[in-house]
Amino acid sequence: MLHESCGDITVSKLIRIIMGDNQHAINIVAGDSRPHYTGEGFGFYTRGGTYIQHPSSYSKSGWSNMVYHSSTLTIEVGEDWCKKLIKDRVRHHEAQGITSYIRCGSRKIIHGISASQGWTRWKIIILVEDNTGRVYHSNFTNYKTAIKSAIRAWTEHSRNIKRFIAGLNVDLNEVEVIKEDSYAAGNCRVGTDAFISANKLKNKESILASDLLKIASDNRIKATISAAVERINRAA
Repeated sequence: MLHESCGDITVSKLIRIIMGDNQHAINIVAGDSRPHYTGEGFGFYTRGGTYIQHPSSYSKSGWSNMVYHSSTLTIEVGEDWCKKLIKDRVRHHEAQGITSYIRCGSRKIIHGISASQGWTRWKIIILVEDNTGRVYHSNFTNYKTAIKSAIRAWTEHSRNIKRFIAGLNVDLNEVEVIKEDSYAAGNCRVGTDAFISANKLKNKESILASDLLKIASDNRIKATISAAVERINRAA
């Protein structure tokens, strides 16, 4: 079962991503429990079974009283949880530099906005998406709360973008952004090339600032557009 596909990933790989653990064995048990640790970690204990926090400091009490216990930690997961995962299917999702795995069978539509349960490394999330392509990764586990949080974040982000555009005092439909503007903004070449490749811009020598903001609008993009505006102003 661990090696069965649950969509874009195998069950075992997803469990390891959820736990952030590529080392400990995974045991399937009866029930529907989520992945969790069971057992004890390695360390030194007294012969009476008390964990020794600082072994080197314990020498004054006598090393002969110390016993080393090997780790018995394993990852335990319910069989029904795995079966549900295989039934629901999981899709790989990349957005805003965050890799997540979203459970397709958990999708709900509330007021025209989609919300689905999923995971990033070590975290359970709810991925919120609207019909314009906006996404939001919420740490809330309640769907309605996650959507409200996303709407607040999107509204504030929209205000920030409007303030940013107003501060430039130019028409972004007339500003051509080139690769060198990203370098001038302090973005590394590897990151710039990765962004260009991921957004299929390799065959373009430039892109309108207004179109670039539709793809992404984080601080690196804002800095790149600002560098483009400065370059154009210097040449004027």
